[in-house]
Amino acid sequence: MLGLLSRATANLKNPLSPAGWRPEDPVPSGFSAHKSSFAAPISSLGAFAFHSVGHYGQGTVVFERAAGAGATADPPSYGDTVSDKPRAVGNVEIAVEARTNSDGLYSDCRLQTVEGHERAGLSLTTPGAASVARLGASVSFHITITFPADFASLDTLNVEAARFRVVLAPSFAALEIANLEVTTSDAPIILSSVRCGRAKLHNENNLDPNKGALKNFEDLISGSIVQAERIDLMCENGPISGSFRASGAIVAHTTNFAIKGDFDASSLRLSTTNAEMSGSFRAKRDIVMTNAHGKVEGDFHAPLGCQIKGQYVAIKGSFEVGSELKLLTSVFRIDATIRLLASSSSLASLPPVTRVETNASSTAELPTFEDAMASSSSSGGLGVVTVVAETTDAGVELVYESQPAELALRSIARSSGGSKVGVTHPAGWEGRFSVSTSLTHTATLTRASATPVGVVFDVEKRSEISGTVGTGETASRSRSVVEAEGEAEIVLR
Repeated sequence: MLGLLSRATANLKNPLSPAGWRPEDPVPSGFSAHKSSFAAPISSLGAFAFHSVGHYGQGTVVFERAAGAGATADPPSYGDTVSDKPRAVGNVEIAVEARTNSDGLYSDCRLQTVEGHERAGLSLTTPGAASVARLGASVSFHITITFPADFASLDTLNVEAARFRVVLAPSFAALEIANLEVTTSDAPIILSSVRCGRAKLHNENNLDPNKGALKNFEDLISGSIVQAERIDLMCENGPISGSFRASGAIVAHTTNFAIKGDFDASSLRLSTTNAEMSGSFRAKRDIVMTNAHGKVEGDFHAPLGCQIKGQYVAIKGSFEVGSELKLLTSVFRIDATIRLLASSSSLASLPPVTRVETNASSTAELPTFEDAMASSSSSGGLGVVTVVAETTDAGVELVYESQPAELALRSIARSSGGSKVGVTHPAGWEGRFSVSTSLTHTATLTRASATPVGVVFDVEKRSEISGTVGTGETASRSRSVVEAEGEAEIVLR
């Protein structure tokens, strides 16, 4: 694992990749260029596919929509009924340029269009394996696929092409795509304001078998999906970045690299390893994030709960949560600013709860109990929010900015190893409290404001204090627990 990371870091500045050239770039010495064009009939309610097979297939494929009458009109929002989408018929124009240092290799490659009822496509077949006769031979392709200007929709866009950069150009954003399915490797997927029903993107960054370095040095998935029903982003050994919005779930998984951006959906399931996760994360329901040997940082909004779990992961953020907040890590600090949401009033407007599946084994079974409780009419009336923050050998700092009067809070903050654990409650907070630490340190209840707060101590010792703040109903329902082996403190504003 360390060897993989060191090789990846050493090559991050390498700008070259097999898919990196553009048609306007000069042809390298010793290479020849071959151009061809095709046309394939298609319906605006049909499907288009690009498939590449063989050992030598690599390059760039660009999808765009032609300029012309109607091309700049605002596209209808996804979700319109089928009857609102008129059927248009036209030709997809395909321009191909191939560059090779072996004309013999190029002559063994086959490009052909695929036509059928409501279907069109392009197929690329290259020789199946390297051979001594072709030692050092290479070929790469730049393919531009242009849809008619009057097209506003497409049922399916499917790409299965290893070692191909896949680019959805800005002009292509005018098309609604019911199903977007892209699978590639060792080259980026680049999106521009995509509108679709279901987006399923899969990418892998493999090691070069000869040099051992990762083949691609760009984000595996980047850009924006501005509207979708569900988004699945699955990567290996590469970053994910951009802006992604869905009415349903967003599932994003990668390894060894970061997940950064703006994510907005009904539910979020995000995971990575050995890297950071940062940005804005908003869910109508809940958020589950996992990481190892990295950090999680950002702004989080989750009315029905947020869970961040990891090992050797620093957690820092601003959290707007209802129902539950779990921040679980080890060795690194937890710093959280928390606003509690009275989410029960918004439950009626949400769609029924459905399980969100993910390929990440650590989150595949989450959540079950929480979702069931959230969809229950009785749970919404409880008005209880549970906050758990746990780490080891590092500090914890929780700052509650607000707590609606109708909510009860169950807060637990704990750590070991001698670092400070502190919890700050907003002005007017009432509830039971318990602060404990080791015999060599001090447990403290601090009143930050001059306004007197009624406190009744049940236990008042150097290393342990407990009791009640206030006398109202909330005082009997809310509870704040701080446990540490170093300094432990509760602050009342």
